[in-house]
Amino acid sequence: LVLGKEGGTLKLPDGSSSTQNFGDKSVLEEVVLPETITSIPNYSFNGYSNLNKCNIPNSVTTIGWLAFAFCTSLEYDELVLENVTTLGYQAFHNVKIRKIVMPKLTGCPQNGNESEANYGLKTYLEEVIIGPDLASIGFRSFIHYTALKYIVIQAVTPPTLGNYAFENTNNCPSYVPDSSVTAYREASGWVNYADRIKPLSEYTE
Repeated sequence: LVLGKEGGTLKLPDGSSSTQNFGDKSVLEEVVLPETITSIPNYSFNGYSNLNKCNIPNSVTTIGWLAFAFCTSLEYDELVLENVTTLGYQAFHNVKIRKIVMPKLTGCPQNGNESEANYGLKTYLEEVIIGPDLASIGFRSFIHYTALKYIVIQAVTPPTLGNYAFENTNNCPSYVPDSSVTAYREASGWVNYADRIKPLSEYTE
């Protein structure tokens, strides 16, 4: 089923609350989502290799597993997921994202193996900013993101940290609230990255 598809562009009608799979993966180039969308379910645009433009409205709170995986023509200089609280496993696998901002995210998904990627192409992502509600970072969540320059985590309480979450990430600093630097450096898992934990007051773009 393709709704409002004209010349490789898909425009979902106002009132839509969710996306679905839209058929021919070789044709679709642009998706326009309305502000009524709250969920982008698992596999919604998985493998749409010619998709090169898709907005993610502020109304979206959930992005499912592999929702945009293998959308290899899709590129964001800065992707702001303003109200996304739940991000699925490999949601943006192999998407080109230079900077990702997730102010409301509550948990960073884990990776099953080292090649999987949650936040876009591993050699492309440079900047990550996550808000104060983050409670957990999963196993291998950021492993092998070799272009990272920094990660900002605004949570006062150190999120639980899965094994190898920040392995091979260019020794990038993690900026955390000034009052929590010691707590992060001493927390389980975080202690392995203690020398990379910096006060947020030192952060500059």
